[in-house]
Amino acid sequence: MKSFRKNIILLILICIIVLYFVLKDDFNGIVELLINSNKLYILIAIGFMLISDIFKGVSVSSLVKASGYTYSVKNGFLLMLMTNFFNGITPFSLGGQPFELYILKKDSNVDYITGSNVLFKDFYTYQMALMFLSTLCIILTYSLHLFVLSSIAEKILWFGFLINIGITLVLIYIPHSKKSKYKVINSVIRFFGKIGIIKNKDDDPGGKGDIMN
Repeated sequence: MKSFRKNIILLILICIIVLYFVLKDDFNGIVELLINSNKLYILIAIGFMLISDIFKGVSVSSLVKASGYTYSVKNGFLLMLMTNFFNGITPFSLGGQPFELYILKKDSNVDYITGSNVLFKDFYTYQMALMFLSTLCIILTYSLHLFVLSSIAEKILWFGFLINIGITLVLIYIPHSKKSKYKVINSVIRFFGKIGIIKNKDDDPGGKGDIMN
């Protein structure tokens, strides 16, 4: 109970700090904008966000169950809500996945190897869906002239699209190339070993040996 209270207090303090930096430059303007905004649109946006998190929770729950562990959709949904919070308060949204790994281990005793495998598959699925929708949107935009893009906006669009193509190709290639897979994994392990996050880099904590089986 004491640990739970400490975590709640810590989360409240973090929220206060984040809200301070978000609101400090134009507090009155932001509050006025929120008061005068259409509440229905805000509720619809929140609804779509929750639906998205439910589907993400289903995905994580299914992947964890496929790995031989018990994990409910409710737990997956709650994990997504907490992940959104940690993505929001950490630079470049880097805190979400490490937090997911920690919670999977803490709440369901999912070892770190299996947890990393689950998160990789989850991101893989997300990336494939993103590329499908991005390609569909670009085709519809140029064929039906849905949007008028400035030259700069069009360059940014294609730049981001090409980066996502590169990420997708890497995600497809790595699991099917054992040599490249181990090079990438060993590089990550060495990096975390140098900065002190991984102390025993030669150990196999999960006992399963392969992160991408």
